[in-house]
Amino acid sequence: MVIKFFRHRNSIYTVLLGVVFYTFMISFAVNAISVFLLLLFFFCDKKSAIQQKFYKAKRNKLVVLYFVFFLIQCIGMLYTRNVEFGVQRLSVMVPILFLPLVVSVEKIDIKLFDFLLKVLVIWVVIQLLVFLFIHIYIDQRQYNNFVLYYLNDRLGISQFYISFILVIPILKIIHDIELKKTNLPICLLLGSVLLFFALLLGNITILVFLSLLIFIKTLTAFKGKPIYFKIVILILTCGLIGFGAFLTPKINEKISILLKTTDFNYEIIKTKHSVTFANNTLEQRVILNMSSIEIIKENFPFGVGTGDFKDKLLETYTRINFKTGLKQKFNNHNQFLSEFCKTGILGGVCFLLFFLYFFKELSLTSPYFTYVILLFFLGSMVESYLYRQHGVLIFSFILPLFLAYEKQRSNNRIKN
Repeated sequence: MVIKFFRHRNSIYTVLLGVVFYTFMISFAVNAISVFLLLLFFFCDKKSAIQQKFYKAKRNKLVVLYFVFFLIQCIGMLYTRNVEFGVQRLSVMVPILFLPLVVSVEKIDIKLFDFLLKVLVIWVVIQLLVFLFIHIYIDQRQYNNFVLYYLNDRLGISQFYISFILVIPILKIIHDIELKKTNLPICLLLGSVLLFFALLLGNITILVFLSLLIFIKTLTAFKGKPIYFKIVILILTCGLIGFGAFLTPKINEKISILLKTTDFNYEIIKTKHSVTFANNTLEQRVILNMSSIEIIKENFPFGVGTGDFKDKLLETYTRINFKTGLKQKFNNHNQFLSEFCKTGILGGVCFLLFFLYFFKELSLTSPYFTYVILLFFLGSMVESYLYRQHGVLIFSFILPLFLAYEKQRSNNRIKN
């Protein structure tokens, strides 16, 4: 039995990776268990192999950076007042301590991982169609409320996190089409369903990402074509996404509100949101960002502590009577500002260093890593990803995993 385990160890590891992906939208508990199974798997190895993996991890700058980032969160506990909330924050971030280590040093079965991603495409499409069927025909609700009532309330997952589990299958489909390894009509059908749900999320960040994805893929796919040909392709594809967005009620409503009600004077914005529950999300984010910047200035250079940033935000909302912020108890909705609020220049600079490291690894020929980093970067400017488990999973699992995967693919090609 032990001999068989070690013989198939790489395959078992890759299957465990698949379990993490497949349980992302199903169960918070099962997904958390699958994450800790990866840690258990890491230690189910020969003593010499474990020592070698730790040796590799110590030399891996990214793994060290994750460790330092978690350590900074612990340092922030030394001067926090709300210890209970700080402990809660640390418990959510525990995977940061070991997931990057595991996925950076364990060997991936490339062929099996590619197959798991192919299955993930079908799995995500089926899941979302079933969720939508339940929402419309069993819960008797309108399809344009799918995100609010089913994903947010019933599953407890923000559209910012769902976007990653949508984008990875989209990237897989694009990659298979580029390699001509798939049935084109089926690929286009599955891609269309995924694009429909991407638009149904009603997330402007996803629209910006999809536009950038199309722009980059157009440049790489038609690099030998004349410039006017590329421009026509870009206009047609972006126009198609724009038309789809126009037909999506949630996005259409957001854009309409932004165009009709947005003010550009901060004092006017504060006054407006102090007397009414205004739905202008752009103005809300302006208030959130300005409130965060105010907290950073007042608590420079080390921030307010790991457990106090939410309390400080609510104090600021109370002072300016930000009605929606108080009712919804908004967090920073910006991961960069969130880190500077919590642990000042220590956490803020460390979080920036992640992107400095990641950006050095970007490549236009990358099938996955470049695009998940791009989406995470865009999302981090408008969402506090590390506030919830799903966001921590994206940060500590998906990003380093696809970096390790693409490095291993590249090394395999060189050896062959």
